[in-house]
Amino acid sequence: MKVLVQGNISVYEPYGQYQLYVRSMEPDGLGQLYLAYEQLKKKLETEGLFANERKKPLPSFPKRVGVVTSQTGAVIRDIYTTITRRYPQAAIHLYPVAVQGPEAVPSIVNALKRADAAGLDVLIAGAVAVQLKNFGRLMTNRSSEQQRCLQHRSYQRLATKQTSHFTIL
Repeated sequence: MKVLVQGNISVYEPYGQYQLYVRSMEPDGLGQLYLAYEQLKKKLETEGLFANERKKPLPSFPKRVGVVTSQTGAVIRDIYTTITRRYPQAAIHLYPVAVQGPEAVPSIVNALKRADAAGLDVLIAGAVAVQLKNFGRLMTNRSSEQQRCLQHRSYQRLATKQTSHFTIL
């Protein structure tokens, strides 16, 4: 993690070594972004957004599966291939979004609204599979507020490969 420090530098004359006297220190770059992410996560947990009583169990045999992700790329291909191979009876409904850039947040929020209104059995948010630094805009309260508004509440998360990730939508 990189940090920004404020202070002054002096030289310890007997050995000719530099000394740094730090008055203040704060995270910089990814450190600052990660800190903002952790603060938002803690705030939403405190509000009970991720409480188990808010979550519904995943249905055993969903008939209508919504996918919020980019319409091109590996994410949608992998989801489509896996669902059609393992459970071909499911109807897959894609809600395409921009996953990077300034249009990403409004695009994802609007897709979540449309998907929620469609009465799906399960909704997969497959849009956030890139580095943390590219998704600072997704860590705003706007997309988190959208999750509060979803009629169906959160489903319990299903972990596959990367169990250390925590998703805030």
